[in-house]
Amino acid sequence: MFFNTNLYVCPYCYEKTSNYVSCERCANQLKNLVNVKSGSTKDCYSFTAPFIYKDIVRDAILTFKFEKKIEYCKSFCYFIKACNTYLADILVYVPNNDGKFNSSKEIAKILKRKLKIKLQNNAITKVKKTKCQHNCNFKERYINLNGAFIANEKKVRGKTILICDDIITTASTMQEMASALKKSGALKVFGIAFAISENSKNYNLIKS
Repeated sequence: MFFNTNLYVCPYCYEKTSNYVSCERCANQLKNLVNVKSGSTKDCYSFTAPFIYKDIVRDAILTFKFEKKIEYCKSFCYFIKACNTYLADILVYVPNNDGKFNSSKEIAKILKRKLKIKLQNNAITKVKKTKCQHNCNFKERYINLNGAFIANEKKVRGKTILICDDIITTASTMQEMASALKKSGALKVFGIAFAISENSKNYNLIKS
């Protein structure tokens, strides 16, 4: 009896593979995209990601976001877990208020199991209607999200919190969420994503 071992589709080339993380060819390409830096903002103590946002990583994220490929989260979270060094009490995702597909939430639902951390729903709420960050330049991203979030003090006070997202571009989302969380009594805020922009000058980027 023969068994088909190609049970998965590689998120990076869309070819069938026996490994949900990636096929062997893409695994070799991903080695060239490994991120070795961490960053910080005024209120987000530190953030990082396993990969640089370009090439097959960029393509996988765009397909995930705009074609709603939820199954890609397993691969993304495998790598996020591998690079995570932050110890936190609760995990939160980037909220939206338009009812559309929330890529950050989908990642968080898998990541909570990988990291064995509590996913705190409704810890932070988006209260301001904003433009899609994808369509904003660096300066516009900060203006767009200014005052966009409010945290639930009962759920975050005294907690160390980890924010998860798919990509960190300017860190404006990390900063605004961290600011809202700290105003509501969070002790410390970290951030993690699947990919990070290598060109942003809007946050403190430090080589590990």
